Amino acid sequence: MTAHLWEKSYPPGVSWDAPMPPPVAIESILDKAAANWPDRVAIDFYDRTLTFAQLHDLAIRAAKGFQSLGVGPGINGSFQLRPVSCRAHHFRFAGNAHGGYGFRLPEP
Repeated sequence: MTAHLWEKSYPPGVSWDAPMPPPVAIESILDKAAANWPDRVAIDFYDRTLTFAQLHDLAIRAAKGFQSLGVGPGINGSFQLRPVSCRAHHFRFAGNAHGGYGFRLPEP
């Protein structure tokens, strides 16, 4: 018998307590994806798509825009938009990551 009920749903050889890989900054994931697969679709949202290169470009532009407003490392902010209904959420999120500052998404 397994110690945890969910363990029986795991494929053979997969363990729930496997060691975690070292943390990776989200902006470096986007940087690598844009370099490796620039023309692949990163986001397909309400019949509009963004490639990894386009998402990366928008993220960099958003980060520069936030910086021009005085936002930088050590500054925390908040997005006042609904992530599920706003395509801009994706590049604003990545832009914040590239800028190195914190933010939160307020939930209704």
